[in-house]
Amino acid sequence: MPIKNLHIDKHKHKRLEIHNVKSHPGIVWTDVNNPSQSDIDKLNKHLGIELSDLEDALDPNEVPRVKTGENYIGVIIKTPLSRDEHTDVTTLGIFILGNKVITVHKQLISAINEVHNATDSHFRHAADILYKLIDRINSNYLATISNLDKKIEEMEELVFEDPGHTTSKFIFKLKKRLVFFEQSLLGNREVISSIKKNNILTLTKRDLQRFIDLSDDINQMVSMVNSHKEMLTGALELHSATISNQLNRVMKRMTVIGSFVLIPTMIASIYGMNFGQPIATGASPFNMPELSWYLGYPFALTLMVVSIIALWIYFKKNKWL
Repeated sequence: MPIKNLHIDKHKHKRLEIHNVKSHPGIVWTDVNNPSQSDIDKLNKHLGIELSDLEDALDPNEVPRVKTGENYIGVIIKTPLSRDEHTDVTTLGIFILGNKVITVHKQLISAINEVHNATDSHFRHAADILYKLIDRINSNYLATISNLDKKIEEMEELVFEDPGHTTSKFIFKLKKRLVFFEQSLLGNREVISSIKKNNILTLTKRDLQRFIDLSDDINQMVSMVNSHKEMLTGALELHSATISNQLNRVMKRMTVIGSFVLIPTMIASIYGMNFGQPIATGASPFNMPELSWYLGYPFALTLMVVSIIALWIYFKKNKWL
């Protein structure tokens, strides 16, 4: 069932229909996961939440923001789906109507269950739920970013062990994920900044300080993300340099092999022109006498072998081999 009451005063499992939420005197937290159009219409009809705001909460590409409705405050934030390093970022809508909190989302969000199941899940007011949700979301971001450290270490080893196309794709994939995280964190920071600046929840000084701490946590994570991005940029440059060095080594080897073939080929080409000899044909005396020499063929082969050995010694001396 997409509409579920997570908290009603101290009775966490008490059943409460959506049309009774607004009239209930206590703190009510209702979670709406992947609602149908009928569920959205109920939220609009019974709680007065605008359809456009509900649709924004279900849009995975929606930008984090705070909106003040006629009788509610809407907070759109970005949250990781889990703590795993492969996780994606999704949108979570939190609507506060006095002491009522409605969370709306398209996919299951681990932070919601973690806050609900926490042993200290005692809420003094609706802002408590908002604070603890954002705090848990920050914790999940931090865990996810920390898990990426392992991936970056694996990637750094791959740069030297297997500097191929797969490694570059892996680097770009990690960097893209970090960019998404950075954008989401910066958006969430703006949301918290708006809550602090305008004090739309009429928070006490102590509660405001807690939201300031949330903003500081996000600043720390943004710094971590930027450090990871710099590491990946350096790894990408190192990857390019490694491939270039490998190409240079291959070209050097090809040059050595070509040199071993080039000089013997040149010698064979010269003797292969087969000019006539002065004694036999009365041709020019400048023609090669070796062509009619008894040991001419062994001489040419020996000359080829000597040239190869001389090249080998030269390349070895200059550490090309």
